[in-house]
Amino acid sequence: MMKGFIKDILIIIIATALIITLGSLIFQKRLPFVNFLTNVSKNIPPARPYKYVTAKPEGWFRTGQEADIVLYADDFNNSGGAASLNHPGKVATDGKRLIVADTYNNRVLIWNTIPKKDYTPADLVLGQVNMIENTPGTSADKLRWPQGVSIDGNRLAVADGYNDRILIWNTFPTQNGQRADLVIGQPDFISNVESADQIPSPDIRSKKDIWWPWDVLIYQDKFFVISLDGSLLIWNKFPTQNYQSADIVLGQKSFFERFKGDLKKENSHLYFKTPRSVAYDGNYLIVGDYNAHKMFVYKGLPTESGKEADFIYEPSGILKVATGVALVGGKLYATMDNSISVWEKPFSKDNEQHDFTFGGQKMGAGGLGLNSPYGLATDGKHLFVADTNSNRVLIYNKLPGSSNNSPDVVLGQKDLNTNRYVARNSRNNPKPYTDGNILIITDDYNGLTQVYKHLPDESMADADLHGVLEGNYLACGYKDALYCASLNGVYKWNTISEKPKKADYWSSFPFQQVEGLAVDDTSVYVSDSKGNRILVYNRNNFAGKQIPDFILGQNNFETTISGNNPNQLNYPGQVSSDGKHLAVADTDNKRILIWDIPISENGQQPSIIWDSNSPSGFSPLTLNLPKGIFIYNDRLFVSDTGNNRVLIWSKLPKNSNDKPDIVLGQKDFYGRKPSNAKDGLFSPVYLAFDGHYLWVGEFKWSDRLLRFSVQL
Repeated sequence: MMKGFIKDILIIIIATALIITLGSLIFQKRLPFVNFLTNVSKNIPPARPYKYVTAKPEGWFRTGQEADIVLYADDFNNSGGAASLNHPGKVATDGKRLIVADTYNNRVLIWNTIPKKDYTPADLVLGQVNMIENTPGTSADKLRWPQGVSIDGNRLAVADGYNDRILIWNTFPTQNGQRADLVIGQPDFISNVESADQIPSPDIRSKKDIWWPWDVLIYQDKFFVISLDGSLLIWNKFPTQNYQSADIVLGQKSFFERFKGDLKKENSHLYFKTPRSVAYDGNYLIVGDYNAHKMFVYKGLPTESGKEADFIYEPSGILKVATGVALVGGKLYATMDNSISVWEKPFSKDNEQHDFTFGGQKMGAGGLGLNSPYGLATDGKHLFVADTNSNRVLIYNKLPGSSNNSPDVVLGQKDLNTNRYVARNSRNNPKPYTDGNILIITDDYNGLTQVYKHLPDESMADADLHGVLEGNYLACGYKDALYCASLNGVYKWNTISEKPKKADYWSSFPFQQVEGLAVDDTSVYVSDSKGNRILVYNRNNFAGKQIPDFILGQNNFETTISGNNPNQLNYPGQVSSDGKHLAVADTDNKRILIWDIPISENGQQPSIIWDSNSPSGFSPLTLNLPKGIFIYNDRLFVSDTGNNRVLIWSKLPKNSNDKPDIVLGQKDFYGRKPSNAKDGLFSPVYLAFDGHYLWVGEFKWSDRLLRFSVQL
């Protein structure tokens, strides 16, 4: 009897051991990322415990469906409240009130008195009915990505960026969500024509239309609008009617040249590229141009179109110049990347050097440093700075007179040393990677900054780990190990841990700009966008390799030319492989290229080309900057970035005649406007799909990471 009892016990022990072993094997097979993260400390809790996925949905996607969670934002339709700011654009003041374009929240905030304390809540909101909501719209009481604001003591003007219009209140608003009185740039408050996609009639629409206005200015009875087609529009008398024509255009030779990007514009004192700011004090007119890296300076106000600037300020290097300018008492204040430069006397020659700068280097987590300030305003006593990427407005109670001045008040943050978005916001272009069990995210600033040990199942979830790699990386991919690319080559980690860790192996090769990386069972693929090429590495012969095994888009490793032939690329974006096919977003050619795997020769032609270019011009399926792509089990996802949508092919296309059958971010294939609503997208780029969840990372104008779930 005793022997039988012992025998039974042994059987139970052996069976239990087998079950545990088998369960462990199954668990490791289903959760390869968990195995990859074995060195991660389990004793450090996340900043805020989050709900995570325990059961996954089945089904497929539907056109126009809503996202179910969002990371790096204050949830859907949530601005954060009256004291919160999300990437403020321009600021304005009349000496009594302060107006701030709270751009990413689709609203304008108004303080009826100049704030004297940090984190003071606003008194009034325009574009929304209350201080919480932040969804965009196109009506007299809604806004869509407002950027510029101006006040003359009574009238208020707002540059309503992505609605391609200016809204004007003839008397200063006194109620939340108050309707505007006039609209400029559109025929009425309902219309929403995208001027840049039209061919304007030379005598009518070229004087009336506005494209993506970045700044607006009221000076006495004159009116100025920056239009991103490369124009400064001037009304000699303040508009009194909807859709009123401008009188003068600068930055173009005439109104006839507007919206015609194919013209050669070589006169450096005449033509703008992407103007983003304007200031005028009755003596000097200043236009700041971001991509031209210049300020255009006019003595007095031009009286006819096409006048050349009297002086140009063009600093050495690659400084992004004057997204914000302000003139007061003969002094000029202008933003220069992450600092503000001051000229204490008027310009008298080209490249007149500034007298001093303040603001320091970029400091995204707070402090006195600036992080891409977009707006400046002054009443002659105070200086107001929209420190855009730090999500705050700084107030100087005295005009800075040297590089040592510090702000006295901060709005949008509780104090100068905090940034409420840092913990939850990768701040620029989040790039998701997942195997369906955990989520890894990189961004353009900090390399691999966030790891979720489980798939989050609620909005605003804080990552478990931050900054777990040593170094900054531009794109990553995972297949039994983690591969990431910098400009110097490709790096490999067999495991990652709680603390930043050096790569286990690396392969040196100079990339010009990395836009994507993909990994499958046999190869690593790197998208070198400026090099107009895809580099292919054999995973089994990777460590220390100086030259990749193959190159696509070029016939050799020495050339980097662009082209639109079948075996050429023009600024490729994300790259994706499912082990059978390699898919590349050929961004500037507006097409999708797909190769059968394996790649066997340099310059190999793709097996499938999906070209959206229509001989008759725009069609609902014409791509506009397709940057993201993901291929999964013969299904294809493409982020049509410029059209603010993701296109889905439920069956892999064989040629350009095979159309996508599903669109996300828009209600149908005709919609293109950006939106931060649950069913909207704003410049989507990076994609990741695991069979159940599609993760969509939006670019710098939004920076959200959205999850769309399949559904029955």
